[in-house]
Amino acid sequence: MIKDERIQSSMRHVASRGFWVWYVLLLVSLLCRQFYLRQPIEQYWDIAAIFFVGAIFVSISMFGRGAVQKKAITGLYIGMIPAIIIGGVVANYLLGHIASIKELIGTIIGLGIGASLAMVGFYLLYRRWERRI
Repeated sequence: MIKDERIQSSMRHVASRGFWVWYVLLLVSLLCRQFYLRQPIEQYWDIAAIFFVGAIFVSISMFGRGAVQKKAITGLYIGMIPAIIIGGVVANYLLGHIASIKELIGTIIGLGIGASLAMVGFYLLYRRWERRI
């Protein structure tokens, strides 16, 4: 069966929406298990691993194939780093891992370095794609 561009575009659109539904529901499931049900990570590590592997795969694929423009990388960096740091601090505080200013500062520095390294990796993937074309 021959598929024209309209059908292929519609199929990609449906697959994209399906991914985002999967992503959001899996994230909600993880957050409910962690913060509402207070389950230990040993009870749902497999779901967390699937979530993070899927999210990392999509991110690496997008940057590696040039799906994100160069200007968007700067915007992502400016928007994501504070969100990652604040989210990480809140999560660690709610879990009881931050009891002093020293631990708070260490958490902020660690999250900032980790997020920055991830964004540098994404930028390098984009540059690699850019050199290929």
